[in-house]
Amino acid sequence: MLAGMTLGSVAFLAAAGVQHMIDSSPPGSVSMSWQVPQYLIITCGEVLFSITGLEYAFSRAPASMKSLVAAAWLCTTAVGNIVTVVMVETVTRDMDQVHEFLLFSGGCLGESRVVACRCAW
Repeated sequence: MLAGMTLGSVAFLAAAGVQHMIDSSPPGSVSMSWQVPQYLIITCGEVLFSITGLEYAFSRAPASMKSLVAAAWLCTTAVGNIVTVVMVETVTRDMDQVHEFLLFSGGCLGESRVVACRCAW
């Protein structure tokens, strides 16, 4: 799970770098291929994150509660998506995309450190 969150942070850093290239170059001069690495990184991070949570839900929950625990995991994902939408619409309204990606990268990295501390504790 921690590796997935860290990869998410790296993907947002890659997105910030590509966006900076786009913003500082003439229109149409940056290839779309520069976006491929960040999609691969975020996909690997999502697989490491989601699979870990769902596997934990199914391996640790009693048989009668497996669906409830899996539903709780998916509800936390939904709440996270809502928080992201609210954040994009309010906090990052006056930011350019590079700084928005850097904010999300810092958020992912910070949260991964919180999870690492909680797991070690």
